[in-house]
Amino acid sequence: STYDGMDSYDQYEPSIAVDSSDYLHVVWDSLATGYTDYYQIWYAKYTTSWVTPVRISTYDGMDSYDQYEPSIAVDSSDYLHVVWHGKATGYTDYNKLWYAKYTASWVAPTCLQATGENQWPNARWSRYPACNIPTDRVDYVFTEGTASPFNIYFDYYLPPGWTGKISGVTNPAKIMGVDVANIAKVKGVPSA
Repeated sequence: STYDGMDSYDQYEPSIAVDSSDYLHVVWDSLATGYTDYYQIWYAKYTTSWVTPVRISTYDGMDSYDQYEPSIAVDSSDYLHVVWHGKATGYTDYNKLWYAKYTASWVAPTCLQATGENQWPNARWSRYPACNIPTDRVDYVFTEGTASPFNIYFDYYLPPGWTGKISGVTNPAKIMGVDVANIAKVKGVPSA
């Protein structure tokens, strides 16, 4: 990380994705010069060298709250999709899920789940799909709740937009489109 002052702070919770040109895309949370009180979400790309990190947690007021747990995915058009959790102006009761997309530049973050407390998102897109994962959609899973037991939810982006959270994830393999008959081919996963 080469953003001014980052070398004085710990870097946390990295997530990496690879595009069709085999370039690396990394997101993480960290403090830096100008952002020394609250963790922000940062992005950097590697082609032949690392570019200077940029802050993508730019929604109004995000610099006054911690932003955590970024997860990145690259779709079939090499667009970047990042989800994370944190607070911002107008969303201060609990952590919310946030989403930012990069096509030619970073689009301002949007709140994906505005009610309740939403944490630990995980974005996924499969460049070389295993099982029967669609190649033209990005999906994510997350937990929601203010006290244990937390619930798992699922949502996916299929142009032109997000479908809305799906609750009651009791069979994640089925809801995420995994071919259960072939699940034994995935190392470490017992057959159904």
